[in-house]
Amino acid sequence: MASVKMASCKPAPIYLITEKVYHLIGVGKVTVNGINVGIDAGKVYRQVHQACFPQDRYINGINVGDNAPSGWQYIKELFGAITIKRRIRPNAKIVPVMVYSGGTNLVSALGWKNKKLPIPELMKYGKDPTPKVKLFGNAKIKFHNPGGIGTPMAMIIYDPNNKKEPIYQVPAKDQKNVMRTFKIKAERFRQTISVN
Repeated sequence: MASVKMASCKPAPIYLITEKVYHLIGVGKVTVNGINVGIDAGKVYRQVHQACFPQDRYINGINVGDNAPSGWQYIKELFGAITIKRRIRPNAKIVPVMVYSGGTNLVSALGWKNKKLPIPELMKYGKDPTPKVKLFGNAKIKFHNPGGIGTPMAMIIYDPNNKKEPIYQVPAKDQKNVMRTFKIKAERFRQTISVN
């Protein structure tokens, strides 16, 4: 995936969400009177990418690409000496930008029946723009193991503006070409976003 700063592009409300489930430890479980006794720990790793239209900056009508204006130029703009505008590049390809990477640690503790205790994540990047859209634990989302031996994962394209089908689960066989599907779904927003 291309490396683009969110500040140099116009975000579109289309998200590619990937979750992987890792089994960390499992201490033997014993069933006593129908209650599982033991410890089991896992991690749900989550990445969220957002569709983005690359933009160029114009200072007094001159294209300076995606270079950020200097502090002095911002001060001059504040007093009306220059104008700074952003415009979506004509025919720019949609770029996925990672806006969140993190996870949830899950622990099943002694004597709890099918209950998972979420442990806060210490290392993460960004803020999740779609915290209510969970894949792990959602009965409608299917996780798969590549080749039957890999890490279970699920991938969806989330479009909150699509009332008919806001969640499109990417089939396992299509995950190698997911960027093409992601860009096609995001392309329809090009006409609705102002180019000035």
